[in-house]
Amino acid sequence: MNKLISDWFYRRREQAITHRPEDAKAWAQFYATAAEHHRSADIFAFCQKIILTQPHHHQAWMFLQLAATNANLAGELEKFCRKMVLDHPDHMRAWGHLDLIYESNEPTMLAFCREVAQHHPGSPPALTRLNRDYKKAGKYAEMITACLAIVGAGQADAQTWTNLGDAYAARVQLEEAIRAYKNALEKDPNYVVVLNNLGNVYQTMGRHAEAIDCYKKSLKVNPHDATPWVWLCLSYIQKGDIAAAQETVKEVKKRLPVLVNMLNEEIAITSLGNVTQAQASGQPSSKSV
Repeated sequence: MNKLISDWFYRRREQAITHRPEDAKAWAQFYATAAEHHRSADIFAFCQKIILTQPHHHQAWMFLQLAATNANLAGELEKFCRKMVLDHPDHMRAWGHLDLIYESNEPTMLAFCREVAQHHPGSPPALTRLNRDYKKAGKYAEMITACLAIVGAGQADAQTWTNLGDAYAARVQLEEAIRAYKNALEKDPNYVVVLNNLGNVYQTMGRHAEAIDCYKKSLKVNPHDATPWVWLCLSYIQKGDIAAAQETVKEVKKRLPVLVNMLNEEIAITSLGNVTQAQASGQPSSKSV
């Protein structure tokens, strides 16, 4: 008798959701009834059925996870999420569950990402996760290939272009890095990581005015970050603008005082070089201290 009553209540709650799938109250009543009668496995199966027809149903995903936890169905949840990703490669909810499931099993996650990329070339979620591993392992050629696949699929976001710029910079393909970083900034003009990285590339190439411009833009977004102040100071020094370098050191001192002596030494050396060069040419030095 108790089982018949349990079945009756469960079926009524299930029917209510079937007719009103967005009703949060109906879902809560359904889950409470099922949990009371130890039917978490039934909830899990029902949520799967809903998700297969409505892949982004929020309530179904939430109760699917709860049911999987209560019924020790972690393996079934893993299989279901893998299926959802293979069917819907941009399904971020399913990817998020897999990130948690494979948090301590990176090789399995990477193998699955390669499987997804094989079935869905240019899949940003799969290739972005592979890129993290490529970057960590210093596999910049593979990283470039993965980023270009996303670009080719027309799904490149600011992070994709940033990863591509980082990979090119690591391989000292600086003009390509500049183009990639500029594309990232078109997607997100205030992306300070890109502004700083682009500034570093310009500085490496001796294009100090452009580097200074990048660091200034970065600091306009986040003036509290010490690192761009240091790079800005070094750019002024390399450009020979001693007065600007000295002003910038004051900002570094507020944020990273341990580097002040080193920067002042560089300023003194550059200033002396300016004076010596001016004397040799018979011209006064306008940039000396």
